[in-house]
Amino acid sequence: MTEFRRIGAGFCGTVWTSTSEQSVHFGYAFKREDGGPGRSLLNDSRMHQDILKAHNVTAVEVSVPYFGRFINSEDEWWTANLRYFPSGYTPCNTIMAERIPAIPQDARELLIDKYCPEKLAEEIKCSVTNQDCLIRPYLGRRRHNTRPSRFAAFSLRNYPLHLDQMEELGLSSYLSRYAEIMAETLAMMHWAAAIDANDVEFVLAPPREKGCSSVISNCLGNHVMWILDFDCCRKMSFDDDGIDQAVTAFFKNDPFFPRPGQDLWESFRRRYILTSIRILQDQFDGSSPGLPLKFVQRVEEWSRTESARLPPSWCATDPEDEKKYFVTVGQLPDIRRTETPSSPVSSSGNTATGGQQDQRQRLLSQESTITTTSSFAERQQAAIGANASFREIGRSSVGKTFEKTGTIWAYKILLLNRTDKLWNNYLMPKQL
Repeated sequence: MTEFRRIGAGFCGTVWTSTSEQSVHFGYAFKREDGGPGRSLLNDSRMHQDILKAHNVTAVEVSVPYFGRFINSEDEWWTANLRYFPSGYTPCNTIMAERIPAIPQDARELLIDKYCPEKLAEEIKCSVTNQDCLIRPYLGRRRHNTRPSRFAAFSLRNYPLHLDQMEELGLSSYLSRYAEIMAETLAMMHWAAAIDANDVEFVLAPPREKGCSSVISNCLGNHVMWILDFDCCRKMSFDDDGIDQAVTAFFKNDPFFPRPGQDLWESFRRRYILTSIRILQDQFDGSSPGLPLKFVQRVEEWSRTESARLPPSWCATDPEDEKKYFVTVGQLPDIRRTETPSSPVSSSGNTATGGQQDQRQRLLSQESTITTTSSFAERQQAAIGANASFREIGRSSVGKTFEKTGTIWAYKILLLNRTDKLWNNYLMPKQL
């Protein structure tokens, strides 16, 4: 009997829950290590437990799923429970933890009515898959183009809710609180758990129990902020190296945190420093700890440097506007050129010839491996798989462009040192 149903997937693996309220497994999520290479659920379990201990001590407002147990691939648990997974699944490292409740139907339908392509709306409302809705609050990103996409796709799983969307939904008065909860959480992870918070996820979802004192009530229903996914987190030292590690993790993460220059940054900055000092006051013999301030100053410094280098519209693009950002090999700025300059490719998308074709062949011979993360994993994995080989077809001062052989798609990677992620706002059809 198949009792477990898949409710999510990321680069680390798939996530399952029980469909039976009478089951001993009900209320738990089972995260399997059956995704791409290089991720470790053993590390996830250790970081998770350290964060729970820090959370118990600091009592910050965020919710952390209860940890059940780590199940390795040879555990006797599989003898009794493998049969609950669909046929073909095998034992592997797995984490059993509290399942985060899904966003209620009224809030889901609000998001569908507001943002789903009209022709998909009824299908999405009836979809069992889209009942597994958690909301990612992207306080660090706005959508720059909001025209309807010609690509018919929509999913409520791990739905990214951008800052401008929150404002459209009338949530402006709640944004500072969201930012402050994130700031407290980051301070707790840094200075109570000594963890860099790399690739941790923040989601809005209902509280685990009624009567929760920290519940927020608005058009998204009664909800709190949760954190999850700790497999990429690492321990950090309380020195300059640790600060650099934490700053790198801050910018490698999805855009949950407010960014310097935004109105919300001051609320985030102030709460982060105050919470950090409160946590660290007993560890520094009464002296004023300078590390939290140094962290925010380096975040601000990095942000100023990158803002001067990146085009103003880097944050997000709409598929209808993609021609503005997609460029064929002969049109890429700052691209590595052959000795003989190639003529531009016509806007009609005709195949290049001569020197440009030679140039393309040179670039296509360079293999690059790009892997997805949980940010847009559901959509990406359905299209390309969890770990795929891509060919680099160009680069500019701010990123690289890759193609997936045998498909019509090209992928623009934002930063040269960020080939660990695919950004779906830079998913574009090739004009070859």
